[in-house]
Amino acid sequence: SISHRMQRWLDRKFFREAYDAELVLSELSDQARRFTEAKPLVDTISRRISEVLHVSSIAVYLRHGRSFGLEHCIGVGDDVPKRFEESSSTIRNLARSSQPATLYRENPDGWFLLADDRERQALDHLGAELLLPLAGRDRLLGFIGLGPKRSEEPYTPSDLRLLQSVSTQAGLALEISALVHSLASEAARRERIDREIEIAREVQERPFPDRKR
Repeated sequence: SISHRMQRWLDRKFFREAYDAELVLSELSDQARRFTEAKPLVDTISRRISEVLHVSSIAVYLRHGRSFGLEHCIGVGDDVPKRFEESSSTIRNLARSSQPATLYRENPDGWFLLADDRERQALDHLGAELLLPLAGRDRLLGFIGLGPKRSEEPYTPSDLRLLQSVSTQAGLALEISALVHSLASEAARRERIDREIEIAREVQERPFPDRKR
């Protein structure tokens, strides 16, 4: 009887936690697209995923030119890789598929087998079991590396579906953020040029000094 009651309590607790996780991740997906700055976006997403799915380590990489640099992390060691090149097998796979990539070493996917020793070592130091692409409309803008759950259970199909929704909205938010900053920079540049033209016109319209004096 005690064992039966304990099992029912565990079943209810597991169902409640799974339901809560699904609810929170669904809400997070809606919230992600409202961010207009990259830093609060990746901070919030990392923290919420870590709390909801009990993930001990998370690392977020964002595009900087032709490479992806470490932007934010939770619970990773000092040897975590600081950069992944655009030409790496990891990045090419995420950019091509726009789908979450699992990193279960006992049954690796083809893209992992194509990685060279240095890249595999970097992935080992990252300690991720799941990579989430942060995709814009035309190119990959970053990715999130998720370590194992504290329960040591694998990521479920429901986890993958919800996390992909979160990462999709986050990718679009990053693209909007980049566009906003680009427009702001262009507006500032145009304002500076207009001011320089105005100053040049004022100088041009000044009367020349009388040389006879």
